[in-house]
Amino acid sequence: MENLSELKKKIEKIFSNKTFIIAFFLIVWILCAFLTLSMYSKTLGKESTGAGDYSNVQELTNNITISEIVPTINNVDCIGIKFATYARKNSGNIKIVVEDVASKELLAEKTINVSRIEDNAFEIIELNKPLSSSNKKGISVSISSNSIEGQGIGVYYSSFKEIENSIFKINNKEIDSDLCIRLLMPNEDLNKFIKIILPWLVISFSVLVLLLSFKDLKHEILFSVIALFVGLLFCFIMTPLSIPDEQAHYEFAFQQSNYIMGSSKEDHIYFDSEYQKYGNLIGHMNSSITYKALVNKWNSELTLNNKLTKIENDVDDIYNVDFIVPGIGITLGRLLKLNFYKTFYLGRLFNLMLYVTCVFIAIRKTPIHKLLFGILMIMPMFLQQAASYSYDCFVNGLSFVLIAYLLKFMFVEEEINIKEVLFVTFVCSILSPAKAVYSFFVFLFWFVPYQRYKDKKRKILFTLLFCAMPIAQLLNIIVPVVSKAIENINELAIVKNTLSLDNSYIPQIIETFTPDKKITIGYMVRHPFEIIMLILRTIRYSIKIWFYESLGRSLSGMSIILPLKLVHVMVFIPIIAAFMKEKYVEPIPLKAAFLLVCVVIGLFAIGGMLMTWTDLDQTIIEDFGGAIVQGIQGRYFSPLLPYFFSIFNNKKFNISLKIDKYLIFAQLLVLFETLMYVLSITFIN
Repeated sequence: MENLSELKKKIEKIFSNKTFIIAFFLIVWILCAFLTLSMYSKTLGKESTGAGDYSNVQELTNNITISEIVPTINNVDCIGIKFATYARKNSGNIKIVVEDVASKELLAEKTINVSRIEDNAFEIIELNKPLSSSNKKGISVSISSNSIEGQGIGVYYSSFKEIENSIFKINNKEIDSDLCIRLLMPNEDLNKFIKIILPWLVISFSVLVLLLSFKDLKHEILFSVIALFVGLLFCFIMTPLSIPDEQAHYEFAFQQSNYIMGSSKEDHIYFDSEYQKYGNLIGHMNSSITYKALVNKWNSELTLNNKLTKIENDVDDIYNVDFIVPGIGITLGRLLKLNFYKTFYLGRLFNLMLYVTCVFIAIRKTPIHKLLFGILMIMPMFLQQAASYSYDCFVNGLSFVLIAYLLKFMFVEEEINIKEVLFVTFVCSILSPAKAVYSFFVFLFWFVPYQRYKDKKRKILFTLLFCAMPIAQLLNIIVPVVSKAIENINELAIVKNTLSLDNSYIPQIIETFTPDKKITIGYMVRHPFEIIMLILRTIRYSIKIWFYESLGRSLSGMSIILPLKLVHVMVFIPIIAAFMKEKYVEPIPLKAAFLLVCVVIGLFAIGGMLMTWTDLDQTIIEDFGGAIVQGIQGRYFSPLLPYFFSIFNNKKFNISLKIDKYLIFAQLLVLFETLMYVLSITFIN
């Protein structure tokens, strides 16, 4: 035991040595940066053309050959083909052969072990030489495999023709479809963009690595700087409108800007068409076309033509406080007479600054889990949403601030002052209406010892103050639903009594109060077992997907799927951070409450989508024996992560080693890899 203890001390001494830390971080960073840049260099700065993103998949086995002849485009030097792994382990190899149709010249040949292919990703094949107009009959792409059935990967193809004059075949049988293929070629404008963004990316992360190596900054300062630096990169790498619902959120923020600039109630819903130059911007998808637009139009002059366009969605119809901050950014851009692109990015920047402020406050105020909070707050999903117009920035940031104050009130043995009470009340009041389901966070303040408030009366008074708005918001949702249900019951009773019907007719009458193809309260009352099984099936099918997505596996409009190995590292880092030894550990009842809150919020989220998105005749998922609830995204559960991970912290099994810097360094590498992957996929798109 003494020998083990001495060995542990020697290891701790080595890993805490400043010279070792600096040398280790710099060497690893240089190697990782070099390998990552070389891995993605084939696609960066390239223009992409070809078929769209299709959902049909054909498994590649030893008795299947897929081929497509596509017309030639000048200067094409790479092609990309999209594959699916079916979320399983596969074995065998695939062979891709590219030939000139006319001359039969071999342009490329590549054999790939299917175990290294990422799900929903493009494999890039470099051609021996760039194509030219002399390839008049086009090129032939042939894909074969030696995998057995059930262990082969799939190749994506369309259900309709997309590429003009193409010929798509499966086992030499021509089908009216197209392979999900990309033809990549150099582009001067995109090359200009990559010459700006790539040095910026490498320099930013180099500065952060040097800062981590040489400085011992407080966690709140270090993570705020990381959130700002990396958030700015997300801001420009994630193209405008690519974030879920960002077009609507931008327009909501613009209406807030109208109010700030003095617009009347009638005029706030209009903007000059200059600020609606969406042009080549693609909703819910990163596209290199947008990078071209940024290069060409970034310095264009603002030419207001006073041609007003009415915005379809009115910000007054929703809870609009969460769009004030990006609205201020838009207002500044308009006052400075900046063009659409600069004004758009200024709004994004202000939203990011709001989030960075929340990062600083949350980590500074919490007495425990500073490392865990910091790592979670710079996860790809959090930074993507923060660097956009999404109100998730508002919700995620304030959720962390709220739990930070909860933990401060729980463990810091000092009397809570009135300023803190008012601040927490303010946070509770503006967070709850943004997404009512997160109102349940506030009820955790009942666990704060009454001694922190001086006496029991103050605890009750102040906690009720915290809960006032959340309770009102929950009642605002529940009461109309219950009222509608009672109204339906009363109407049923009137119909029954008027027609003098017995109870056997009630199910038929209820059908008249149920909208076609929608699951309503009436339907749930009549089919409780079916609804319970639907919810359980949904959880069983989706829980891992939701968890991965809450951290950031699916980025952009869920159109960029990160490699699974990278996601596993993203999961591993906060788990280690959760087991770090802390000064205080949450009591078991509070941990149980954390878990209960996560479950309740999860069920409310499922219930909301059950009644708004889910149809009665939805698609059956064969492997799970039925349908599932539709419309739920993993980012809905992101605010639950600090509560979930903190449950793992305990007194018996913890890590006392000083490895904070190593975990932060690992998270920086994850972020660098994520941004490089997003860039690569964007150029393929």
